[in-house]
Amino acid sequence: MKLITIISFLLFFSAKGNATIYTFHTAGSYSELTNWDVYPGTELYTSDTISIEANCSAIGLFAIDGYLVFSENVLDISIIDLYTSDDNQIEFLNDYFQIHINGYFTNNSNKPIKIPTYAFIEIYSCGYGLYSNTCPI
Repeated sequence: MKLITIISFLLFFSAKGNATIYTFHTAGSYSELTNWDVYPGTELYTSDTISIEANCSAIGLFAIDGYLVFSENVLDISIIDLYTSDDNQIEFLNDYFQIHINGYFTNNSNKPIKIPTYAFIEIYSCGYGLYSNTCPI
């Protein structure tokens, strides 16, 4: 019985420590559930990963901890409201992309936004623009 309790305890805590990867795979709106393998919602508080692998519109996300990556296939994103802080990491893998900001894009993370060395980025703002305390742009 003691062995079963110990194994159950270990399995419970090892399952809690596993991060989840959410994949946006079809071009369209961030909030459209069919564009995701599993929809992550609009808040990211754990060390999970959101992988955007297609052009994504209407991004609304509040991320405190985790990893937000835009793949090489992403050429165009639009942001309603994107706020990151603490240990959240944002990375763009394509060396050419467009960002349309309709609300705000605020990066208060402890980690700089990662972009390729020779990236060409077009930023269009109809909202409050881009603010980052660690932005390489």
